[in-house]
Amino acid sequence: MKMNPVVHFELPGEDMERMQKFYQNTFGWQTKEMGAEFGKYVTASTSETATDGFPKERGRINGGFFPSQTDAKVPTVVIAVDDINPVSEVHIVIIPKRHIESVLTVGASDTKDIMDMFAVAQNLVAQKKLTAFRLAYNGGSNQHVPHLHWHLLGD
Repeated sequence: MKMNPVVHFELPGEDMERMQKFYQNTFGWQTKEMGAEFGKYVTASTSETATDGFPKERGRINGGFFPSQTDAKVPTVVIAVDDINPVSEVHIVIIPKRHIESVLTVGASDTKDIMDMFAVAQNLVAQKKLTAFRLAYNGGSNQHVPHLHWHLLGD
């Protein structure tokens, strides 16, 4: 069985400055605060990073920290695995761990999960060096699995 790697992580925290210092001092990670316009999000580089923002060494991951919110369902986990019935050279299924029934039931409380799914898709497009791709989902009678998921297709 092929192992599918973790491609991105995000951790909630109450004190972004303290969090940055802890991970910098303990693990040597580089962090960068994105500012209020990005929700005080902090990027975390766990290894040497190329100019495109992705790790230079295969198998490494980067991620980020975000301020905890009492109404947020965190941490958000998104899984990406190869489709068992691929229809293109690259066919990866992107799945939020938290249950969301379908695209028809997505609500405001699902925003973090959806944004994390986009982040995973962006990371995969860059990692696979895709120059043409589709990000698709099925709904209604075309949705055979009752859990929101996207298909990243590329050649």
